[in-house]
Amino acid sequence: MSYITPSKEQFYALKNSGYVGPIVMINLQKFKDADSAIRYERYAAFTIRLIKEQLGGRLIYKGKYIMPFIGEGDWDSVLIVEYPSIDAFLKMQRNEAYLKALPDRQESLADSRVFFTVGEAP
Repeated sequence: MSYITPSKEQFYALKNSGYVGPIVMINLQKFKDADSAIRYERYAAFTIRLIKEQLGGRLIYKGKYIMPFIGEGDWDSVLIVEYPSIDAFLKMQRNEAYLKALPDRQESLADSRVFFTVGEAP
């Protein structure tokens, strides 16, 4: 089974999580092919700029996946992005320009995983 788009229930759960503060998204991607990787890169460049300039978030890490060490998985790319809040992430999901760019993500991926995390005080 592949995962490309969140369900309505996942959006609802995120929106109603009650968490206030910055969130960090860990995003694993598997592309359909080399052309899809280029298409995804176009989406990612636009989205990262939007996150930085309009939402106050930032790209923490972007890298190429090598291999699993514990567990299983076969990914092409890893992105780690910080959003100032869940509301900022949800605002992006309603942004008209983002919605126009979203097909580049959806149509380029064979599979993906997206995890939201919150930091802990040291």
